[in-house]
Amino acid sequence: QILRITDTPDQVFPAAYRRRLVDRDLGDQLELEITPRWLLNDHFSFGLQYLFRQRGEDRYTGSFDVPTSESGLPAPITLDARTLALETSGSEQRLGIGITFSSLAAHARGKARLPVEIQYLNSHTIAGSGGTDPLLPASLTPTRRVSACALPCAQALARRQPWCSGAARRHEPAPPH
Repeated sequence: QILRITDTPDQVFPAAYRRRLVDRDLGDQLELEITPRWLLNDHFSFGLQYLFRQRGEDRYTGSFDVPTSESGLPAPITLDARTLALETSGSEQRLGIGITFSSLAAHARGKARLPVEIQYLNSHTIAGSGGTDPLLPASLTPTRRVSACALPCAQALARRQPWCSGAARRHEPAPPH
């Protein structure tokens, strides 16, 4: 990949002569999320979220000699692509709280007009280390309207039937109990 090799991660606008083809191996990532929910009534649920995210250090390889004629500096320099890996590893822990409105089960029972689900989740970083990414609060509001092809599964779930097969999604008759 072609990148501009910096000496430190805080160099925002490195010079054009630092642009080089380097080899890159991105660090491994691990993410664990636990999100328990409690049903308050037929339409509303309340939830908590804990998220742990860890990212291993990236690896960059390549060493380049830059002559003074190319850099315009008084002496030749050597660019080392390993400096691009500085501050690429890190971890983060987040806590969140949310609420969900859903008419899916009520719609499947014929008690709601539209099958919709609206969620709100607000989460904040409580701990973190390494990396250069800002640790900011996040608010999410995903909304979905369930299509007609997913309704047989929603109806099966509303009736507490354990099956929800491809046959149900294709509007075929349900298997006998």
